[in-house]
Amino acid sequence: MTKLTCCRFSKLGSKMTDMGRVDEFELMLGRCRNCGAYWMDVFCVAANTTGYEPVSDDDARKMLSIPPGPELRAFMKAWSREHI
Repeated sequence: MTKLTCCRFSKLGSKMTDMGRVDEFELMLGRCRNCGAYWMDVFCVAANTTGYEPVSDDDARKMLSIPPGPELRAFMKAWSREHI
């Protein structure tokens, strides 16, 4: 995981979308307030781990288009195993 690298470590906007829990990680999708890039806020309370992962526009659109349920969980599991 990394720190935000766009716009000099700007904060994500206040509108975050809960993408659920995958394995031990809680996932929240947000956008940079300055440039609009998507980032996944990733955290694990048990391991005291937190950080951000960049999310492509295509992946973000897909995540936001799938209704909560098994299909979204499967997509997020596959995404997280590739990116975290």
